[in-house]
Amino acid sequence: VYRLRGKLLPLVYLNRILQLEDEATGGDTGIINIIVLQADEKTFGLVVDSINDTAEIVVKPLDKLLKGLNCYAGATIMGDGKVALILDVMGVAQMGHVVGETRHEAKAHHEKQTDSVGERQTVLLFRSGRAERLAVPLELVDRLEEFPRSDIEQSGDRQVVQYRGHILPLVSLSGLLGLDLAGSSAPADPVQVVVFSEGPKRIGVIVDEIVDIIDEAITVRVRTGRAGILGSAVISGHVTDFIDLRYLIDAVDKDWFGQRQEGQSSGRRVLIAEASPFSRGLIKNFLEMAGHRVTEAGDHQTVLQALQDVRVDVLLSSLDLPGGDAFELLKQIRTSPDWSHLPVLALANSLEESASDAGRDYHFDAYHLKLDREAMLASIEKLAVAVTAGEAVLQES
Repeated sequence: VYRLRGKLLPLVYLNRILQLEDEATGGDTGIINIIVLQADEKTFGLVVDSINDTAEIVVKPLDKLLKGLNCYAGATIMGDGKVALILDVMGVAQMGHVVGETRHEAKAHHEKQTDSVGERQTVLLFRSGRAERLAVPLELVDRLEEFPRSDIEQSGDRQVVQYRGHILPLVSLSGLLGLDLAGSSAPADPVQVVVFSEGPKRIGVIVDEIVDIIDEAITVRVRTGRAGILGSAVISGHVTDFIDLRYLIDAVDKDWFGQRQEGQSSGRRVLIAEASPFSRGLIKNFLEMAGHRVTEAGDHQTVLQALQDVRVDVLLSSLDLPGGDAFELLKQIRTSPDWSHLPVLALANSLEESASDAGRDYHFDAYHLKLDREAMLASIEKLAVAVTAGEAVLQES
């Protein structure tokens, strides 16, 4: 313990919690660094080797395979591109025996009850123009950045900024969605930007203010017909609009995703089999806004495991799914007595790829270009209704 302002402060050594090499604390100076934290209304001191800096970050949730690591709350990508793990204060306190696990178990029970009402989702809330509450799933966000307005340049008909050795295209959310305030004051400086990326592709969305990051069950969703808005949901007791990221990206780079069509949909259990976390997140976002419940898989084996774990109404499978040929996966599904009637919709990168099943013994029930949202929603409903009614699975050209 350490006596701090007349009270005893229990100490927890981080290197012991993380099972790192137990070096002599304090070095030659004999001075130790203590971070004063609070967990479950109990204050304790975390002993660390050194304090480097403070920073505002976007916390990414850990993969489900790492959820058992109680000492970590998530991870983040730092300004230099390196990944840093985020400590869970409650977990550290429990591992250091500062607090018991009763409160933690009660919280887990409460979250389980909440999940039965609506699926928990972590979202980034921000404000832009007349819209006081806009949101996007945090898993789609790469970075939050601030750029001095003097750094923003004009390239052709778009704004850009030099970013990590590349040129980052920028789009003003309020301008694109027609949310500009009449007679508004001078634009903010520095400019707040939400950065989205997939591989080498990046886009920066200019917003007026980053409001908060919320993790809660979202139970009310309503689709809207507004361009650039996927729909609305109740978050923390307030109606919040979810932005249509695909619409924003199309405004900057029409070749990012390819062509689209039109359609409708309603609520089913959908399994997305797609290698790219970014594309998977986008598909999950618009499917959930349409009322579907979504399970994700990133490769061949994970798809088979997911089919064993949950009941699936429709499978959306990318043709370039890693871990095995997509048609081999389709063959396994068609020859299984448990899954033989499962509708399987193929997601193709091009029209040429969508015709690649000619001459094969097993065929997908429908083909669509990746992120062809409206046509995809229409096919999900059409295929699922056919199976539910006990009819033959409908074939789409």
